[in-house]
Order: sequence, then structure tokens, then C-alpha cells
Amino acid sequence: HIAADHIKDVLESEDVEEAFKSNWILEGKRSWSDRMVAYLKGCIERMDMHEIVVEQSQRERAIDIYENLNLGGVTLSTFELILAKAAKKKFKNNGNLYVAVVKIIQTPMKYNEKLLSEISEKHFKRLLEEEKEYAVLETFECYNEKKNILNKKFTEVFLNVLTLISKVPDYNPESIEAGLIKRSTTLKLDENDICNNYEAVCKGIGRACFFLQARCGIRKINELNYNLMLVVLSYLLAEDRYCEDEKIIKQLEVWYWLAVFSGRYDKDQSENTISDIRNFLISIQKKDNYQWMKGWEKTFFNMPGFSDEETLLMKGDEPPKKVIKDTICQFYMSVTYPDMLNDKITIQPFWTLGHKLEEHHIVPIGSLKSTYKKCAQEIRKSKKNIANSPLNYVYITEKSNKEISSRLLSDYIKEVTAGSRYKLKINVEKMDSINEECVTEFLKSRFESTKEAIAERINSIACWEERLNVENK
Repeated sequence: HIAADHIKDVLESEDVEEAFKSNWILEGKRSWSDRMVAYLKGCIERMDMHEIVVEQSQRERAIDIYENLNLGGVTLSTFELILAKAAKKKFKNNGNLYVAVVKIIQTPMKYNEKLLSEISEKHFKRLLEEEKEYAVLETFECYNEKKNILNKKFTEVFLNVLTLISKVPDYNPESIEAGLIKRSTTLKLDENDICNNYEAVCKGIGRACFFLQARCGIRKINELNYNLMLVVLSYLLAEDRYCEDEKIIKQLEVWYWLAVFSGRYDKDQSENTISDIRNFLISIQKKDNYQWMKGWEKTFFNMPGFSDEETLLMKGDEPPKKVIKDTICQFYMSVTYPDMLNDKITIQPFWTLGHKLEEHHIVPIGSLKSTYKKCAQEIRKSKKNIANSPLNYVYITEKSNKEISSRLLSDYIKEVTAGSRYKLKINVEKMDSINEECVTEFLKSRFESTKEAIAERINSIACWEERLNVENK
């Protein structure tokens, strides 16, 4: 009846269009809004609402909880839920867990010299002479001050190490179980677990990052390819006794090189993380020679489809993974070498000079074709081109990289410092011409020399008496 009356009013009106708007559309809007309000009220009344009661004197805590639980309706991450739990505890200066972690990141640490290698020690001491103090977590870019956000890799490692330290504070190997690095276990931590252990977690991560820089050539957290390897290092090094034991430190470096180049963390990372932590703790307590790592030599630079010669020479079905290229470059940085065109500049882990470091193709990518500019971009995109082999990369300064540009290796090698050629294993005796066959032979030679160099580093610091066998099985 109401609708019929509206229609009659519209038809009898002199201005039908205006009458339609005022009598039909506006009435419909009011009706729809009334019904929608009634519907939403009904939904709210039927909802099972939970409240977090906070006293008036704890307004800061209420704001912190609200920010962590109501970020635009976005599903909260595990780290955000941990922050919300920690809000139940009081922090200095009315802060919160987030602020406390950021402060630790930005504060210079004291570093145990045993974390340094005999090679990197002098470079770090020189850095301290210039800078006076050093905050490794800040250098590793674990926190972005401009955006006020923590690096995702950092928060993931933080949560795993927090759970391990909270659940197994006594470092008992029998208590190390697979479920410890699962989200469900982390979410069971209470505010006491979080607030009593977060400082130890940050200390462990800081020590681990310093170890990775000093001994493994990693300078930023995003340069680390396997987050869970940082979890292993951080949990173990959070314990003061282990951090002060030179034998343990050296064996951690052995573990790192062997694990990466044997492909151990290419698959089953969670299982291998737990297994490696447990085995380390057993070896530490029994004071044995870590023989459980020896079996990895079978796949050391010989894991099919990952680190074997065929894959690294781009002959496999799939192109090599980025981790191999990165780690080869990082290894050479860890043992240090002169810049290619300037022997007064040393490429080393605690790099502080103004010159930016860049990845350099030893054999320039345009060398295999006549016109560099036309083919360079094409070759860069070709993941299976021999010029993009992980064996063809090193770090050099931006200045040297520009000077070399598209020049042939046989040309610019005359200007490369002798120390750089020796340290980087650049053997050019067979480079009498530039073609794919010649480049393959050059990189094959570098494969063998790089494998031997890393094996030699392992053998020089490993606890076992017999040498690592690097022959292909």
C-alpha cells in the first residue's frame, strides 16, 4: 500500500522527476538505512565479545594492546601477538617490548674476540680505532629507522630463538625437539617467558651476526639465505660458555661452510636445524670431535642439482641457486683479498670505505658476443648462460667495476693485481680466446680451486684429525 501511494503521488505531480526523487528514492534510502542499522545491532548483540580490562592508570598499556590487536583488521603476525602478550609487563620509561628490542639493536655491543677469525681480527680492531664502537645488529639492518619496522628475517629468528631459550634454558640435548620451532609452540609462551628472555635472545642474535660477518663474509641480515642457520648460531652463542670456547666457535664455522656447500639446508630445513642443534650440544657435552659432520663431505660441492660441477657450469636441467653465488663471494671476502685494480684497498668483512661493493662478472657478460650493449641485458636475464655461473662472480669496488666495464678478461687481466689474481683463483693461462668453450674451461678451473680453498679453510680449523676429502665421489 505504501508503494502504491508513492506511485500515485509521483504520477499526479507536475514535476514527475523531482517527485520521483523526493517520494521514492529518499524514502527507500531511509528504509534501507533503518533496516541495515537494525541488522548490525542484531549482529553485535549476538557476538561473543571479550574485553581486556585495563585500569585508567595504565593508559599506555591500553594503547599498546590496541595498536597490536587492531591494525586495520589485518591478521596479526606471530610477532605482533608476542608483543601484545608482553604488554602485560612493565618496561622502562613506559615503553614496550618493541621499543626495548629496537634500543638493543641500536646500542653498541661488547664482542668476544674469539668470534673473530685470525684474518678478520686486525680489520675489526682498525674499525674500532676509527669508529670507537660498533652496533652489529644496526649494521646488519635488523631495524629500519625511517619506516620504524623490524626486518622480517630478524623477527622470524627472534621468535624461534625465544622459544628455544624459553623451553630449553639448560641446553639439554634430550629436550631439543622438532616442535620447538613451530608457531603453535611460540604462541604458548607467556609474558614471563617473553620478558625474561628477550635480552638473551637479542644478545645471541647479535653474537651470531658478528660471527657471520667476521668469519663468513655476511654484512647484512638479508644476505643470509637460510634463516634457520642463524637460529642455530643464535641459540648456541646466547650461552656465554659456548661463546667463550674457541673450539666451539671454530667448529661452528666448519659447520657453516659444510652445510651450505653440501646442500644440507636446501631441503628439510626445520628437521636439520633441530638435528644440528641437538648434535652440537651432544658434542659439546661429550667433548668429541664432531664426527657427525664428516658424512657431509660426500656432497660437499657435489650435491646433484645444487652444488656439483655440472650444475655450477650451467649444464644441468635447472640454473644454479642464488645461495651458491652469494656464498662463494662471501667466502672470498671472509679470507680477504686486494681489490682487482687497487692493491691498496682490501676487500674484507668489516668494509667501511666509501666505495660501494658490487658483484662483478670476472668474464664480462658481453664478451661472448660482438656487441656488448646489445647482448648484456639479454645475457643478464638468461639464468642458464655460462657467463652467469656462480663461479664467475666476485665482489669488487664500484670504481673498479666501472673501469673494467665491458673489457675482455684477456685485456683487463693485465691490470689486475697479482694478490687479487692469486686470492680469487683467477687462472687465465688458458684464456687465449673468448668463446663459450674457453670460458667453461676457465670456470671449471675456478670450481676446483674454489672447492680446494674452502676445504683448506675447513681443514685448518676443524676438530677432526683426518683431512676433508674434496674429491668428487
